[in-house]
Amino acid sequence: MRTTARHDVHEDGTGTRLVLELSWQGPLAPLIRLALGRKARHMVSQEAATFAQLAEADG
Repeated sequence: MRTTARHDVHEDGTGTRLVLELSWQGPLAPLIRLALGRKARHMVSQEAATFAQLAEADG
């Protein structure tokens, strides 16, 4: 079982774009996605919202 999280930040022509990814690989990945997928998506969404608030506060 491998869990991978990515945080990519790059210019997109109109500002800065943040891409957050969380993925699971391995034989247990389908079970983990079923058990934790909804909670993980919620946590990643909260993280993105926090990054956006912090970026706007610095602007």
